[in-house]
Amino acid sequence: MVFQVRVTQTAKAEIDAAYSWLRERNTVYADKWFRELMNTIATLQENIAYESMSKAVDIQKMHTNHDAIQDSKGNQVVNYAGILYPGCYQSYSNSEIEALPAYPGAEDTLRRYLYSILSKALNQTN
Repeated sequence: MVFQVRVTQTAKAEIDAAYSWLRERNTVYADKWFRELMNTIATLQENIAYESMSKAVDIQKMHTNHDAIQDSKGNQVVNYAGILYPGCYQSYSNSEIEALPAYPGAEDTLRRYLYSILSKALNQTN
């Protein structure tokens, strides 16, 4: 999944108004403020891409929990573990552990993943 940062026309107008107001009072500060704002907007794309990746520490915890749950005979009883996070789907360990996309506006995507996972699990038990 690709995220895109867009500045709306309303935001552009508000930025221009703020810049004009600041420039009337202090041109050096106004220019510095505008450059920093533009740099921040430009780096949002990179930060979103980074934040949309599941974290190694979270996946390691899932592996630990997945492997640690055993029955009284020491047999592994967990066949699947999933974690919800705001980002793209990722699969690990032959789909035994998955990072599932969950963020506002993408409920249908999450619903499809959960339906597929639960259908597969229920069919294995029959």
